[in-house]
Amino acid sequence: MKKIIIFIFLVVLNFNYAHSEECGFGFEIGDNFSDVTESFGEIDLDHAENTMEHNLSEEMKNLLFIETDFKILCPEEEGLDFAKVKIYSLGDDKVGGFVVTSNAHVSEIDDKSQFLFNYITNNYRDQTDTIEDPKWLGSISWEANNKKFYYNRILKFKKMVVEDLLITNNEFKKYF
Repeated sequence: MKKIIIFIFLVVLNFNYAHSEECGFGFEIGDNFSDVTESFGEIDLDHAENTMEHNLSEEMKNLLFIETDFKILCPEEEGLDFAKVKIYSLGDDKVGGFVVTSNAHVSEIDDKSQFLFNYITNNYRDQTDTIEDPKWLGSISWEANNKKFYYNRILKFKKMVVEDLLITNNEFKKYF
């Protein structure tokens, strides 16, 4: 009986530990971007160009990216069914960072799993306690595990909660 209880305890402990870890997105900042293209195919230059035309930041016009669903890179995460991840190349075949974007209707605010802030508070609670209020809007940044994090949440048209999370490091943050 003791063996069964110990086994159940260890399974529960491992399950909680596994779900409390941040998603690694399958690649590290500084990895070869060619590894990303091997996994997801070549960069859709038309899509990248169209996105860059709408981006006002001149620095980001030099970056190329591959976009995929958050669920593909982080299948163990609950929620964020419609979130997207852009994996950015710095042009010298290095992964420069990740941008996670999520849009959800304000009426869904009680279903925290559909919001990026839920993923952030689950993984970075010590650094981001100010964003736990679902009605909070603004920007926050922090550093953890030698990475820089920049999170932004706005309300568009009084209906859509738009969130984005940039993950990079000190070396590459100047490109964003």
